[in-house]
Amino acid sequence: MKSSGVYVSYTTISRIFGIANISARPRLTTLNELSQFVGYKDYNDFLSKNKQEEKLNQIKAITRLELEALFSKSKTIEAIDYWIRSQQEYPTVFAHNSQFICKQLFDNPKEDSISINYFLSKGNTAKEILQLFVFEDDPYGHYEKALQKLNFVNTDLCDFELFYNLFHARKKILKGKKIKVKPAIISNIQFHLKSRFNEIQILQKALSDKQILEQTNQILNLIQNDPSIDISLAFVGRWCRGLIMTNKYMLLKNHSTWKETCTRLVQTKDYNIEFQAAIFAFLKLTYDISSSLEFMIYGQWQNANIESNFLLSKALKKKEAERIYKDILGYK
Repeated sequence: MKSSGVYVSYTTISRIFGIANISARPRLTTLNELSQFVGYKDYNDFLSKNKQEEKLNQIKAITRLELEALFSKSKTIEAIDYWIRSQQEYPTVFAHNSQFICKQLFDNPKEDSISINYFLSKGNTAKEILQLFVFEDDPYGHYEKALQKLNFVNTDLCDFELFYNLFHARKKILKGKKIKVKPAIISNIQFHLKSRFNEIQILQKALSDKQILEQTNQILNLIQNDPSIDISLAFVGRWCRGLIMTNKYMLLKNHSTWKETCTRLVQTKDYNIEFQAAIFAFLKLTYDISSSLEFMIYGQWQNANIESNFLLSKALKKKEAERIYKDILGYK
């Protein structure tokens, strides 16, 4: 508060949080200062944005109820149509429900080819969602099969083609297949693709120990210049995952900056199980650090639950669980 020039008395703060038994309301100037302190323009801005957020929460809950009801009655086509109609009016809700839809379509032993083909007939909408919900687990291969179909249909979508090639290569390598990924033009592509390409370089054993250390420092420089939490999690999480999968994590045993970066990211409240599980596992395997597993409780993403469980089992030395998860994924 001193550094920001905000002054609110301790009695006012205790009153706002219900500690002091005083019924008087704070002055508007006090509410404005508190609102600014937590990142809003003023108190009206605080009220407006939180009202909008609650309205969005209600829409998310309502649409999920509708979708679950349709799927419970095997009305998959109607569910897909209902979901896609929400894209124009409520794009955030549309993206939020993409995980539920994709899990319903791809996470079943028996392939629902009719529903999947109907979904793929939506063209660019399907492409957008298959990249938004990257089903990293894909234990039955339905997701990758859908990617391949859409890839061949939309040959003009260069980024999507590269995404498919990287996804396909990673799965093949982890399942023990020999496959070489040619260097891609990665200077202007999306950060998820670039971080995925970095991981594959480790997985296909294309880097020497010295090059791994150099690439680690390049990643640190990149995320320092662009400190977005999503970008940091993607680059660091995938790099840690590659190091663990190839047993190269001990190369960074003495890299204090990397250790500090990983510790910060595994504790962030911007929960992402896919990447935080890999970072946690790296810290545990390399330094025997047991950080908080809060991200496993509050993490929102459901695209890499099996991989996350595999990495955590490996880090926590739960051999039987590690073997089972690895077997489900088909990894060698």
